[in-house]
Amino acid sequence: MVRGAGAPDYFPTSERRLHDSMAQLYGVPDPGLAQLEHIASGWSPYRSWVSVLIRTRREDTTGEIAGARRTTR
Repeated sequence: MVRGAGAPDYFPTSERRLHDSMAQLYGVPDPGLAQLEHIASGWSPYRSWVSVLIRTRREDTTGEIAGARRTTR
């Protein structure tokens, strides 16, 4: 909805898959929301789009959203 509304600089605060992927990409075990928001502040003014790209990478890697979970890549 955020992308469709044309809001390029919004960080999703309730997207667990995004947050898990960020923790892996940034090497931060068990980060809190404030730490994730701090990381995402560096993506401004395109936080929405970077979030989409990270989620897309996760889907490409795991296939979990499409229900075709991949075990190798």
